[in-house]
Amino acid sequence: MERYNYLAVVKDDVRNYISDEVNLSEFNKVEELNEFLNEKLFNENSVTGNSSSETYTYSREVAAENLLYNMDLLSQAMGEFGDVLDKGEEACDVSIRCYLLPQAINEVLDDYEIDGLSLEEYFENKE
Repeated sequence: MERYNYLAVVKDDVRNYISDEVNLSEFNKVEELNEFLNEKLFNENSVTGNSSSETYTYSREVAAENLLYNMDLLSQAMGEFGDVLDKGEEACDVSIRCYLLPQAINEVLDDYEIDGLSLEEYFENKE
């Protein structure tokens, strides 16, 4: 079995959320967009699963498979958010997604382009 790449999946989900749900014209700087995304996506089921249901996969088995070979990430996430082992595989899976969210957002925004412009250039031209 191959190691599940949490960061790649969270980055894809962040990109999809921006494309589907965000009107970039409502923001004036990358920092504003970054702050909005960190606040909004932390509890967005389609990105972290960290809503009242505390699941992204909606499957204990899938979450357990995702965790396989990712105990290092789980340990780091628990260092940030506390021990979630007693809450089960899905909560552990969500914790990793939440832990990686700021990094994923930063990396997506660094690479994001609009009509060949970086986000920095887009916002500068908007003024």
